[in-house]
Amino acid sequence: SLSSTWFGWIRDDHRVTIKIKYDPDHFFFKDGLVFVRLQGALCYPVPKEVREKGLTLWLDGLRTALTSRKALEQITGDYYPARHLLPRAFFHRTRLKGFPVYTPEE
Repeated sequence: SLSSTWFGWIRDDHRVTIKIKYDPDHFFFKDGLVFVRLQGALCYPVPKEVREKGLTLWLDGLRTALTSRKALEQITGDYYPARHLLPRAFFHRTRLKGFPVYTPEE
């Protein structure tokens, strides 16, 4: 992902610094990658190895995160702290062009 923030100030020495950080732990291989639609339009990537060996465990963990987020949001009345209970890789269904998207039952 890429984000940008601009803080304006009155000086002659404005500059832009761009830092790119590669994190090898935050990716999935595209080969065999599918997405599972868990709640509304929220989808989560499921790599081939997980589908073949641990899909039930994977889905149970994601459902627990979604349930916990909803409960914390109800307790605090605030979405923003509760959102940190979810893993970062949820995608909206409309962003998944070219990838298969399944329901958990499929």
